[in-house]
Parts: sequence; structure tokens; C-alpha cells
Amino acid sequence: MANNPQLIFVNDIKPRKTACRIQVKIIHTWRHFIKDVGESLELILCDANGTKIHASCNKTYISEVGKHVRVGVWRNIDRFSVSGAGGAYRSTDHKYRLAFNGNTKITESAYRDDSMFLNLVDFKSIESGLLNPNFLIDVIGQVQDLGDLETIGCNGGKQRQKLEFTLVDIW
Repeated sequence: MANNPQLIFVNDIKPRKTACRIQVKIIHTWRHFIKDVGESLELILCDANGTKIHASCNKTYISEVGKHVRVGVWRNIDRFSVSGAGGAYRSTDHKYRLAFNGNTKITESAYRDDSMFLNLVDFKSIESGLLNPNFLIDVIGQVQDLGDLETIGCNGGKQRQKLEFTLVDIW
């Protein structure tokens, strides 16, 4: 591995390109749990060109990675693995996804851009049914008909909270 990996954009990531560094903004993070697999930390990252990519790390590395990936900050990241992205309800349309491991190096970046990097879609496009249902989309709307917070039972006896509402177009 090179001491000074080459800085590349997210669009230039390839599965076999290992000596590279990306400069990204942490757009969103969440923890995910899958039975028989365990907990993971999931992230959406975005580069200066606005290209987003999904990244994750398994439970073993959550505490180390988690302290470096605050939402809204820019980071340089190297030593990660790249694999194909697929399935339904994907968080980005990038053809690859990243996995962080014990060798992943996350450092501060001097780059700054306050953009939220949203790709907002109007309600008419959603209602038309022409958007790819495998990808999550960015929307902004106004909440109407806000229901009560309910506690419901889920598989495995877990309790979850549910809030129903109607979102209407504000444009």
C-alpha cells in the first residue's frame, strides 16, 4: 500500500483499486441490525462532485469508525474494500459500496462545502411511478394529518414506535 494514496473521486472507485483515498462529506449515518449477522454502522458519503456512495462497517469496527464520522464533516478515507451494490431500497445509485475494516484510515479533511448534497425530487415525479423503486429518494414536504405516536409489536417480540402522517408538496 502506498504511503500517500492518490486522491480520487467517488465515481472513479473500482473494486481492485486499493491504493486510493477519497475525500467525502458524511451525509447520514445509522446503525442497522440483522438477525444472525449482527449490528453494523451504515453511512452515506458524498464527494465534492455530489456523487454519493453507501459505506458500512461491522460491529467489530463501529467504535473506532464511529468516532471519526460525524454527520456534516469532511473526511479523507483510505484502506477500504469495494464491492458491488445491489438489492432493493438502496441508499444511493452508485454501482459500488464501501466496507470499512480494521485497516481503514479516516482523517480530517481541509476541504469545506456546506452543501447538503440533496437530489430533491418533486412529488409529481414520485406519483408518476417512473422513478426506479430500488433507490431511496430525497424529498422535502410539509407534514399534515399528524397522527399519534403508537407502540407496536414487531417480529421477535420487539416493540417499535410508529408515527403516521401525510406529507404534501410545498412547491
